[in-house]
Amino acid sequence: MNLTPHAQILVEAFTCHLQPAVSAATLRQKKYHMRFFALFAQERNKELTDMTAVDVDAYAATKRHCIASTRRDYLATIREFYEFLRGSTPRRYLAENPVQRIPLQRCPRRRRLTLVPGSDAVGSILARLAARDDILSRRNRAMAELAYGSGLRLCELVGLDVEDIDFEKKQAYIRGKGGRTRMSPVTAVALSALRAYLDHRGGVGGGPLFVSRAGRRLAPVSVGWLFRTKVGIRSHLLRHACATHMLQNGCDVRVIQEILGHKYLTTTQVYTHIIPVDVARMIQGLHPRAATA
Repeated sequence: MNLTPHAQILVEAFTCHLQPAVSAATLRQKKYHMRFFALFAQERNKELTDMTAVDVDAYAATKRHCIASTRRDYLATIREFYEFLRGSTPRRYLAENPVQRIPLQRCPRRRRLTLVPGSDAVGSILARLAARDDILSRRNRAMAELAYGSGLRLCELVGLDVEDIDFEKKQAYIRGKGGRTRMSPVTAVALSALRAYLDHRGGVGGGPLFVSRAGRRLAPVSVGWLFRTKVGIRSHLLRHACATHMLQNGCDVRVIQEILGHKYLTTTQVYTHIIPVDVARMIQGLHPRAATA
């Protein structure tokens, strides 16, 4: 079923409003949430601007099969949508947010790290990429070295331009989630892989760093496919490996937070759940009282 023209305009305006502040994945999720809610409104012969708290309650009841955190995400998106409408100009849509009085119960999520490959396993993957010398293999190796060496997200890799890489200072200008930017350190091995790739491209003055055969910037879905099929590991798993291996080697969690571009330290602290023997070894090696009998 298609949305009504009025609903389509409102949902598109809402997603355009969100686009600068959220990641592409979050934007798709919120658009998905709003589409289902708009279809529910049409089933009740109502426009989105006519929905009430009773209607929202009825919609929430249709999501009882979902886990609590998913139901909360649906309602949070709808509340955000109506806040957008109320703040739009001219203010002609609605006087009250129908979700405002519906409590959104906090649902703590159980976050678990994916099984992260060891440094030897990652080294083998990167060595295999280095063994091939064609332009596409050089490109794929440079992407993998950045994902692992700097802990970059897939969308951050895709968004890189040639001029974002500072070879002298050994760092890169990263456009992260939520419109946040940061300067990220780049390893010597990653810089070497980037030089080899750019030298093979030839005549590159600027523009997209990682491009297709046709010279166009790679799309996120294409890079995801390349990592799974050509590199042999998901890019986000290399990001996890970057954080985990640095932590196991004694790096401070706040430094890892800066490198990964996490807004909150609690997001980074998921990586502190490493095996107990690692924690014990670090205490014995670093605490001033560890050697006291």
